[in-house]
Amino acid sequence: MRNLKLIQHHCHDSKRAMGADHMSVSENNIYISANDALYIIDVNNDFEVDHVPLTEEGVSGVTGEQVAGLQYLMENDCLCVATVQGNIILYHKEVEVVGCVDTGIRAVSWSPDQELVVIATGSDTLIMMTKDFDPLTEVSMNPEEFGEAKPVTVGWGKKETQFHGSEGKQAAIIKTKTVEPAVAWDDKLPRISWRGDGQGFVVSTVNWTTGARQLRVWSRDCVLQATSEDVNSLEQAVSWSLTVVLLYTMGNYHWYLKQSIDCSATADDQIAVVEWDAEHALTLHIVFSGGKYVRNVYTWETCASSGLKSDDLTSVAVIDGDKLLVTPFRNMVVPPPMCAFHVQLPAFVQQVAFQSAPNTNDMAILLSDGRIAIYEPSGNLIASSQRKPNKHDIVFFESNGLRHGEFTLPFFVDEMKRGADAASHLHRLRVDASGVAIAATLPLEGAAVGVCHDAATGTTVVQQRGGVLTRYAADALTPWRANLPRECARAQLCRFRGDEVVLALTDRWRLYADDAELASNVTSFALHADFLLATTHTHACHCLPLATALGDVPALLAAATTGEESQRRVERGSRVVAVVADSTKVVLQMPRGNLETIHPRALVLATVRRHLDRLEFEPALLLMKKHRINMNLIYDHNPELFLNNVDAFVKQIDNVGNINLFLSELQEEDVTRTMYRTQHAIESRQGPHTVNNGMGKVDRICDAVRQALQNDDIDRFIMCILATHVKKAKPELHQALSMIKYLRDFPESGRVGADEAMKFLLYLVDVNELFDVALGTYDFELVMMVAEKSQKDPKEYLPFLNTLKKMETNYQRFSIDKHLKLYAKALPHLSKCGSSHLGELLDYVKEHKLYAEGLVLYCRGSEEYKVDLRFSIDKHLKLYAKALPHLSKCGSSHLGELLDYVKEHKLYAEGLVLYGRGSEEYKEIARIFAEELESCNKYEESAMMYCRCCEYERALHCFELTSNWQQLFCMAAKLHYDKEKLLDLAGRVSVKLRDERRHAEAAVVLMQYAGNVEEAIVELIDGCLWDEALRLMHLHNHTDIIETDLQPHVLEQHTSQINTVENLRVQFDRHVNRLAVVRAEKQKALFELEEREHANTANADLTIKRDSASGMSGMSGTRSSQYSAANSRISARSSKNRRKAERKKYSLREGSTFEDLALMDALAEITLSLDKMKDDVAPLLRALVQLGHDSEASCLQSSFDSLLKHTEKCQFEIWPLEGCAAAGAGSDQAL
Repeated sequence: MRNLKLIQHHCHDSKRAMGADHMSVSENNIYISANDALYIIDVNNDFEVDHVPLTEEGVSGVTGEQVAGLQYLMENDCLCVATVQGNIILYHKEVEVVGCVDTGIRAVSWSPDQELVVIATGSDTLIMMTKDFDPLTEVSMNPEEFGEAKPVTVGWGKKETQFHGSEGKQAAIIKTKTVEPAVAWDDKLPRISWRGDGQGFVVSTVNWTTGARQLRVWSRDCVLQATSEDVNSLEQAVSWSLTVVLLYTMGNYHWYLKQSIDCSATADDQIAVVEWDAEHALTLHIVFSGGKYVRNVYTWETCASSGLKSDDLTSVAVIDGDKLLVTPFRNMVVPPPMCAFHVQLPAFVQQVAFQSAPNTNDMAILLSDGRIAIYEPSGNLIASSQRKPNKHDIVFFESNGLRHGEFTLPFFVDEMKRGADAASHLHRLRVDASGVAIAATLPLEGAAVGVCHDAATGTTVVQQRGGVLTRYAADALTPWRANLPRECARAQLCRFRGDEVVLALTDRWRLYADDAELASNVTSFALHADFLLATTHTHACHCLPLATALGDVPALLAAATTGEESQRRVERGSRVVAVVADSTKVVLQMPRGNLETIHPRALVLATVRRHLDRLEFEPALLLMKKHRINMNLIYDHNPELFLNNVDAFVKQIDNVGNINLFLSELQEEDVTRTMYRTQHAIESRQGPHTVNNGMGKVDRICDAVRQALQNDDIDRFIMCILATHVKKAKPELHQALSMIKYLRDFPESGRVGADEAMKFLLYLVDVNELFDVALGTYDFELVMMVAEKSQKDPKEYLPFLNTLKKMETNYQRFSIDKHLKLYAKALPHLSKCGSSHLGELLDYVKEHKLYAEGLVLYCRGSEEYKVDLRFSIDKHLKLYAKALPHLSKCGSSHLGELLDYVKEHKLYAEGLVLYGRGSEEYKEIARIFAEELESCNKYEESAMMYCRCCEYERALHCFELTSNWQQLFCMAAKLHYDKEKLLDLAGRVSVKLRDERRHAEAAVVLMQYAGNVEEAIVELIDGCLWDEALRLMHLHNHTDIIETDLQPHVLEQHTSQINTVENLRVQFDRHVNRLAVVRAEKQKALFELEEREHANTANADLTIKRDSASGMSGMSGTRSSQYSAANSRISARSSKNRRKAERKKYSLREGSTFEDLALMDALAEITLSLDKMKDDVAPLLRALVQLGHDSEASCLQSSFDSLLKHTEKCQFEIWPLEGCAAAGAGSDQAL
């Protein structure tokens, strides 16, 4: 539903190009052949004409060259000229003949990709050549065969033998068809035309036998595909009227006449050549016989009324020759080519526009004869101008506020025929009873493209060539605040947050707001009162609020998410045709021409919010119901406004079904912050949904609506009132059943019966839940009503109800509440049943832990009962520590239970506090506490508890297990062990201490409790405690042990330390040397890796090697950063296990990935071991000197000192200064 609008008109008159016959167009030049010469028009240099003769000496050698075809070759930037005489000429600043066809050339055509050229020769053959003019094939132009696509018979027989139905036998007679020759004015020349994709071409030739024209379709390989049947009056492939060029478009299988170019019938003004530009769409080139050249640039536009109020019909006008097809989309959607009505005009329609205010449905129509006519929506003529401009004047005008009966300001611009640079004029028209006349004229500095007007602000802006914008006001022109970056086919004024801008769209889909680009993929746009609607190449329709900041628009248009309020998916290639004002309807046209009406969620919600702000609840609810908008928006949009006008809400809706629909969708969620979250909605919020008395949103609405319904008509809205009870957070089913019970007891009081109300209630509530609530009312008739209206089987409830009916009233209600699991509510009923049910009551209290309720009912009773009840209550409440004192007051009869309770809940400390230390209860609790600790392998604590309960033997055993020999012998003293038992005990303890390398303590036990001095001295010698051993030898006169035990042990330790030092030196040197080699290799690997990274990305293994190689500078990065994935798997381990897992990663195997790190760890361990050896070597050296082994002492001291200095010297080689901090804990300690 678009029209062609002329936006540029260039005209150049040159008598030198008279008699033009061919034309070709390039980016900068127009090539025209006339007579025996080329004429080149430079469109960038004031249309200067250059003349190139084709008959100069040495060019063709023949005078009177006649051109058969022209084609500009983009790849070679030259013009190819084919002459009738057979010459093929290339022109690029000079003329060059590149080939010749001896029989002459009758027609020539290049493929769309300019890779192939087909030439029709004078000998009726077709020659196909490459772009370099290398012949590919030559075939006859009029072959006798049909072609490869010849129809195949399916065996149905001849026409004479086929059944013809009602046509009768006469249909079987083969009728002879007379073939008529071509029309008299046919020039008999062949015509060649390529298919758009270049995969085939058609040749129109005259059959010399019949004299009629035939069409033959050829493939790209110049193979005949098909031949047309003989068709009478088949004309040349291209034939132009001499006086009028008619521009048609096709849509929905209908040809529309969109534009016409009227020319005079004089010889000089006859159209000679017409050609569409191959590179620029909708650009038409025309050459007249008199030498005049015209270039018209068109664009597509949708002509729709632009009113913003509900009285605007949103009419769209489509031009079709001398008819204007009009459809008011507010009232109906009529698919093209049909329309609601059409206006018959006295001449072809060139352009149409709608009035912008106040009568937005009136149309101004520009006719091909230059007149302007103004029509009402009904098609009645209001006024018409008498002016008939010169035949080549091009007139533009836009919708700019026509108002008949007054003098107003509609505008149009007029570009005269004097040339491309001639200035346009802006005319102010006067519309009155006498017609339309020009009231004032303003000259423009350049050629105009269009005019846009905003009726709301009265702003008028003229767009001129190059995107220059000029404001019109009071017959004066002033520059607009900014110019468009480029010339735009469509422009419209709009306001973003009150800032007025010119919104313009180019033919290359770029959308601008003044000089700022908003998007580069917009296919169409339209303005709503509150929104900018735009379709994009991402097949989405965006609805952007005009309240959006202009700077945020590009990001919103580029957003790819769908399903939100601001955008929705549309069919590929959809364009906006019309947006119905003050409505939600948007009409889109698909590429194939059909229409689709959508209601964008943004427009729907905006309309709903507008209705709610105006307290128009009924249209808002109906719109939400139609478009399935969540009804919570009625409240969430403005809670305070709704609650203050609930009465108006009820009165406007006035429909039980719609009110129930609103109530049924209520939920605590604030939909303006979730599913309908928009910036506008958030800003308009009146604060969070905090409600009075801690009441929730749904409860508050239900209470408010119920009150309004009761004030209006309680009998009519009984269903809605029931819904308000049921919909609350805690459904008030009792109240709802009470209302139904009232309807049952007083049926004449309301319009709705109890049965109907019960059915409605069962629709809202689960039948089983409602049955239980009815049962809780103790009204068996109401219970039966619920059961009968449900699908429950009578066998399920009748026996149960009959049993209840036979019970005493209190016990009946107790049974009902117990069945409903209302245990606390059932207890008072049971208490009223008398002493005969006391046992049942006590069991019931204990079973359901109703101690507090029982105490309230029975305040009097024995103290023991109260204590037992309090213990049971605290235990039930899991207040185990609080319950223990109550149990302790129950006497010795409960001691076993108390001990079990303490053990079960681990209340040992609390139990010990309750009893004196010497009491039997205290000892029992201490004993079980000790046993618990012993079972948990806490022997030290267990032994102490055994002491509390005087279990010294068991305490001794636990102290022995912990090697606490001091406390152990204390227990032995308390148990009065004899000498034999002490010796046995001392022997066991000394052996255990020796195994634990506690030699000094073992020596004390042997001396003090076993009385064995020699064994004590030997124990000290084994522990390398040389000084203490010598002291005891001299104290107890056992110096003979020096020669027998001390001397050999000291020398043995000397030999061991010497070997250890030598082994450590060998390992240290080997690791240092290997570390140097590994670092050198990894440095080389790192260098090679960095070289390869310039060409491609390294794989994962190389990346790991690079990370490890980066550590060979001494710090190797930080180890944890290289193994984050592994560390994440062992993060829950202890630090010891974590270090163990880290060490497993490092292998000293040559060539392993982390060999350098493993070597550094090994060297750190050697350094640490040397540091520890100092404590062993120092006393050994003293012992060697005291025993007279000076040479051995000197040897050990020099070897150890040499190794220490050697490791210290290599430290900076192993761990450079910049890597010391990251070398690891071991290396730090070693340094």
